[in-house]
Amino acid sequence: MQKLPESKITEIDAREVMVPMRDGTRLATSVYGPRGSGVWPTLLLRTGYGKDETYSGLDSWGKEAAAEGYVIVVQDLRGRYGSEGAFELADDDRDDAHDTIDWIVSQPWSDGGVGLAGSSFLGLTTLLGVVGGHPAVRAAVPVVAAGPFDGYGYFGPGVVQTDALLLWPIASLLEDVLKQTGEKVDDPAITRIIDFPLRTVAAALMAQEDITPDQVAELMRRLPELMAEQSVAAEAIYEKAPHELVSWLSGHLPWVGEWVAHPDPRDPYWARRDPTSGMGSVAVPMLHAGAWHDIFIRGTIRNFLRVQRNPGAGPQKLVISPYTHFGPMAPASEWTPADIVVPDTLQMGGSSYAPTPQIVTRWFDRFLRGAENGIDTEAPISIYVQRANMWRDEWEWPLARTDWRRLHLRGGGAANSAAGDGRLSEEPPPAGEPADSYVHDPSLPVPTRGGTSLGTGSPAGIFDQRDVESRQDVLVYTSAPSAEGFEVTGPVTVELWVTTSAVDTDFTAKLTDVDPDGRSTNVCDGVTRLRFRPDAPGPVRPGDVQRVTIELSPTSYLFLPGHAARLQIASSNYPLFDVNPNTGRSSLEDGESTTARQTVLHDDRHPSALVLPIIPAETENR
Repeated sequence: MQKLPESKITEIDAREVMVPMRDGTRLATSVYGPRGSGVWPTLLLRTGYGKDETYSGLDSWGKEAAAEGYVIVVQDLRGRYGSEGAFELADDDRDDAHDTIDWIVSQPWSDGGVGLAGSSFLGLTTLLGVVGGHPAVRAAVPVVAAGPFDGYGYFGPGVVQTDALLLWPIASLLEDVLKQTGEKVDDPAITRIIDFPLRTVAAALMAQEDITPDQVAELMRRLPELMAEQSVAAEAIYEKAPHELVSWLSGHLPWVGEWVAHPDPRDPYWARRDPTSGMGSVAVPMLHAGAWHDIFIRGTIRNFLRVQRNPGAGPQKLVISPYTHFGPMAPASEWTPADIVVPDTLQMGGSSYAPTPQIVTRWFDRFLRGAENGIDTEAPISIYVQRANMWRDEWEWPLARTDWRRLHLRGGGAANSAAGDGRLSEEPPPAGEPADSYVHDPSLPVPTRGGTSLGTGSPAGIFDQRDVESRQDVLVYTSAPSAEGFEVTGPVTVELWVTTSAVDTDFTAKLTDVDPDGRSTNVCDGVTRLRFRPDAPGPVRPGDVQRVTIELSPTSYLFLPGHAARLQIASSNYPLFDVNPNTGRSSLEDGESTTARQTVLHDDRHPSALVLPIIPAETENR
């Protein structure tokens, strides 16, 4: 392994190469490295956003990172920007990464070791590169990234995250496709998303070398306004019939229609496209970085655990910030801190959201250079506890000291809206307690307010829920206020006994925090689609009692003294999740729908409950 240079390298070479793949397709590749002779470890980033586009910031970052004594290789994905071939999301990335690494280790400047890195879309290509199994890969750092059924299209089996699968391709992929084909789009709703100025602002923030601190401050000041405008622009997209939008979009990006046509993660279609299936056999030391309100938070934690459970795996580390997908550029709430951004030379953009500086840099230095910096002996997990406003190290997930608290759904049969009689209680329900019912009308879905969206449409993060909780098609159950407060850290689940008049439907759940003034704000949420229930997949028989488990996004959150926990149960949360039409088909396939009568049982034989991972206050740190 090449040792760390004694000082920054000042002379950096940059060159462009067309790297051939096994089928002869050539991929546009930029190489940044120390000038002169010598061998160096390599970091590989593979992007679908255009390596030479200003808003990527990759050129300036590549030169800065190379000064640390690495060769930085940045590559346009197959069919994107300067690369040849046809683009199909996640289809060729295992093989193309493998072939690119073959090329890297054959170069005279390579010391034989490669690290894979990337955030978001680049994080997906990182994961696919890792499961490709090339022996030269010695470390990887996927940041806010996961596979197709952990947010990159689907929240879970059958349930599409519309901003990821429908809006993101329009906002981030379509422009290059139109340039390549010469086609024009005359739909103002589409062109407004493509041309929206938010990307220009993000570009300036990424490439801060050309702007002053005052200009940075002004751009940050404008961000909330611009993101609100983008949400308005996205509403015009969401007003379109989903199946018609899928049909139109598939004409430009065929993989969109293919992904919609394969809603089951067990389908062989996903074998090469979903990195999840191979994570359990990965041995590469990996640093997994996520955020509590990121669309990929479930997959970030699951992938950490999948690799960690492999007896032959190298060290794994998990770091979770309090942010959304876009970090401090789109804070999760008014109390989300902006001061946990730390310098990190080898992370894209030159900074990380972590408890200590240079965490990505130290990871690569440890496993690509053999630096004895101690990062592999530290606690494997660092999480930010929201509302406690602190980082905390942990050694396992879920936490071994967790007190799994069951809060039973209770009431007199009228839990509709926050004005109803629903409550949460540790006391189990008695025999004969009345059930709660509501009507799910797919044409009038419950609107999304925050949550773990991508943020290209409806904003992610923590929002006031009171308008949602005023609806009759939302059941609301609230605990008594806690005098001391309590911490929830870990997986959150809801166990329901339900009936429906439909052959298929959704049940959604949302945990909220109710302050002493009655303001309810979301903590985490989830959904299950009945025809994809793991124990008995397929259509349900209307009226039959079904036991379902809803996995909410994991969290670490402190309910302050005087606050109460609240649970919302509904059958839609749009546009975070696509709306179930109750027909046994998807709204992305056709426009047919029907209403459904939904019933949630809570009695001695059907003890529906919210299960919270409570962390005892006396042992909140070790």
